Amino acid sequence: MQIQEPNQSSGFALFNLAFRPFFLFAALAGLLLMVYWLALLGKGQLTYNYYQLSQLWHGHEMLFGYSVAVIVGFLMTAVRNWTSIQTPYGKTLAGLFLIWLSARLLPIIAELIIPIPSAVIAAVDLAFLPLVALAISLPIIRSGNHRNLIFTVILMAMTVANLLTHLQLLGFTESTLA
Repeated sequence: MQIQEPNQSSGFALFNLAFRPFFLFAALAGLLLMVYWLALLGKGQLTYNYYQLSQLWHGHEMLFGYSVAVIVGFLMTAVRNWTSIQTPYGKTLAGLFLIWLSARLLPIIAELIIPIPSAVIAAVDLAFLPLVALAISLPIIRSGNHRNLIFTVILMAMTVANLLTHLQLLGFTESTLA
């Protein structure tokens, strides 16, 4: 399999292909978020101000933070190869990445620095997967490679699961996490 870089004059290659920022920062987030969570537990802090539930926050971040970053890095790179149509790169990819990163950092900023409403944190987190679904759907549709639209359906199902998690933790629903 050959992965060619998009034509860019910049020597900074992190945002040329989606797997680069998402794989790199998935690994860093997996490590750093786990260390942070263990530090909270080590201090005897069993709750976390972000929804007051450290175990659910930890589980949410491992699924919708770490795992989603790996999935997105793979899909956005694979769709480019499957369709021969460029997926987001450069500033557009950096913007998508910043949304993902913001959703990981905002709860920590809200805990340690400045209060941020939980609904704002949830909205930023919930924006990411639909934007990625759109980013991969367009090349799939343009290329006529419709069988791979299943990945868009999967991303939207993950969005619904993420929404249900946030709705329960915000107090709007009950028993969606049980």
